[in-house]
Amino acid sequence: MQKRTGMWYSYKEVLAKKDPDIPLYVHIKDSLSLFEVVKNFKENSVRRLCEIYSLSEERFWKSAFFCVALHDIGKASVDFQKYIRKQGKRESHAFLSFFFVQQACSDFKWIEGKRSGITKTIPIEALIVANHHSPFRQKKFRDYENKNESPLIIQDVVEKISEEVIQPKFEEYFKETLELSFSYPETYSEIFDEYAKANIFIRNIQSKKEAKKARILFAYLKDILHYCDWYSSQADTFSFEYFPRIKEEDIKRAVCERIGKETVDWYAFQEASRNYQGGAILQAPTGKGKTEASLLWAINNGRGKKLLYLMPTMTTTNKMYERLKHPLILGENIGIVHGTSDYLLLSEMDYQNSWEFIWHSLFSRAFVHKSTVLTVDQLLFTLFNWGRWDSRLSNAADSVLIFDEVHSYEPYTIALIVEATRFLQSLGAIPLFMSATFPDRLKTFLKDELHLGEIPHDASFDKLHRIEIVWRNKEEIFRAKEDIIENYRKGKKILVVCNTIRTAKEVYKSLRDEIPSFDLMLFHSQFILYHRIIKEDKLENLPMGGFVAVTTQVVEVSLDIDFDLLYTEMCPVDALIQRFGRVNRRGKKEETKAYIYKPTQSSYHVYPEDMIERSYNLLQNRTNKPSEKEMLQVVNEVYADTDFRKELGNVRDLIDYVEGNLSYVYTLSAEEKAMQKLTTRPSKYLTIDAIPKQFEEEIKNVDKKIKRVRYSVRIPLFKESKDIFDFRDGLVIADIEYDEKIGVIFPRREMDENII
Repeated sequence: MQKRTGMWYSYKEVLAKKDPDIPLYVHIKDSLSLFEVVKNFKENSVRRLCEIYSLSEERFWKSAFFCVALHDIGKASVDFQKYIRKQGKRESHAFLSFFFVQQACSDFKWIEGKRSGITKTIPIEALIVANHHSPFRQKKFRDYENKNESPLIIQDVVEKISEEVIQPKFEEYFKETLELSFSYPETYSEIFDEYAKANIFIRNIQSKKEAKKARILFAYLKDILHYCDWYSSQADTFSFEYFPRIKEEDIKRAVCERIGKETVDWYAFQEASRNYQGGAILQAPTGKGKTEASLLWAINNGRGKKLLYLMPTMTTTNKMYERLKHPLILGENIGIVHGTSDYLLLSEMDYQNSWEFIWHSLFSRAFVHKSTVLTVDQLLFTLFNWGRWDSRLSNAADSVLIFDEVHSYEPYTIALIVEATRFLQSLGAIPLFMSATFPDRLKTFLKDELHLGEIPHDASFDKLHRIEIVWRNKEEIFRAKEDIIENYRKGKKILVVCNTIRTAKEVYKSLRDEIPSFDLMLFHSQFILYHRIIKEDKLENLPMGGFVAVTTQVVEVSLDIDFDLLYTEMCPVDALIQRFGRVNRRGKKEETKAYIYKPTQSSYHVYPEDMIERSYNLLQNRTNKPSEKEMLQVVNEVYADTDFRKELGNVRDLIDYVEGNLSYVYTLSAEEKAMQKLTTRPSKYLTIDAIPKQFEEEIKNVDKKIKRVRYSVRIPLFKESKDIFDFRDGLVIADIEYDEKIGVIFPRREMDENII
């Protein structure tokens, strides 16, 4: 091919970014300036990786260097330069860059594939660069397969960047000379042929061990490229920090500020957490400072590491995010990730421009921030190559992992957590598991599988009792109406917890004529996001005087609420303890009563009947003022026969199947996820996020699609409900009634029978 000169665009006119204009050579130079900074942060994690897979650290960092140096070199083409100036159609610069990275990294023979008797080295660095902006999937770039047009590479710019930017930086970092020269493609189809070969052979890696090595190499190298590319794209080449710098004195100041005291002393379990080294289990009562204990543990174990704080639900994640982003704790450089977290970010901050929001969202989803609060599902789906699994994997492996409210997970989810944690531990992650209700059976399982210790038990809370149980086990909770009204009129703040939405709605409706609407609330999972946030805030900031909140178990974890009286249906003892923790939260009120009623029949769609019966029988044999120690003894007896190991084999088989099906490196598509019915939580019914029909016109006026999430609600997909959904324009509209005080109103009453 005849050499292309600068007849189209000069060296300084070849742009990497537009508005503001950033020349390509400047962006590559900035990215490489960050390379050494990122290398310093990632060095220990990479060293561990190389030890596990018997890799050369020096070769790894050279591979990473070329990924960073050449990831955007494909922008030195006429087609891309026309496109960026809005003068032509879009062509993939990452696809063009593949061709150059493959040549630069030809000596790095990390992995081989074999097909039809032919063995070929897989250019993993080139595949990373080709897919650094979008998910790696098998059928990508097919449009180029028979495209016989020339890419029109601006060769003199490529050569000048190589000579004046890349080679000097390589020599600076690796203390050796570099002779970098390239051949140039005649056609797009020539590049596609090479890309297709790489795809074929990566699907035919010779052994499972080599395939696992390919997966982890892909994740680590791509993550390093993202750091250098993303931060330099923000024009932030030196100021970012990799890990949080938490200070014990600041945590104390934040606690004093929250409780209104001048000083505070740590409890014994908090002191023990502060001094504990290594992965651990922590059990401590609700409302006594487990969060602070976990942060003290993180200070001791997380030097140089990121912090991931994992919660069971979106609500608990939001509340923990609000708490941890306090200026004295983790500050503003904190991410949040769950199904609607982008809406939360967009709502809470005054972004000066859309790019500022995009970067914050991107850094959150990739776990790039110094610390991230997330639902546990966001971590577990890395096992299935879902979303930004590669960056998440690399960053989670270099983190301390705090799993809060562990009691709330089913054995299947616990098994997934164990498998994810075991893998991340091998790469350097350190976990802490916390709960107020921690069955010994679960403790033993986690200790054995993950080689954890236990932070010493704080015996000072053993005799603590928050409530007096009043048994109403012959009556259903509907019979509590007159009692609730009487105590409301006495100025009491009353929490009513039902096992299903249907029961909660009926109790609420029975009280509406006697209690003013401003002192009565119904709260469950089937309100649109916007109304749920309002209700959560009100629960945590109750008005003066009497108040009644009728809820389901959505209030059981992490809402910082403190009621005077509890009316509840009987449920398994660990859930009951969490409900007890929402009244007399600090354990300082006198005569706090918990009225426990017979569960309605629909409760058994939510909880196993034998677990409710066993919990009831064991509690009946205790005093009506059970201590923390007595309650935990009941938990141990109820869960004594639970086999947490039973699910491990099934989970491992599932992970192996998915990894093999994705050739270990491809990103799972939404269709594949649905087809394989991949989930992180067991459920008797599927759910779908939808917008009630009454908001259909309103959302048309919303300026950003992401803000439409405020109108969404999760609806169960039963046979009776499947015809109410209308899929269009990327939205799901549900033909259902909705009331901001009642929530979703189904066309058939039976449909909310077993929903919480």
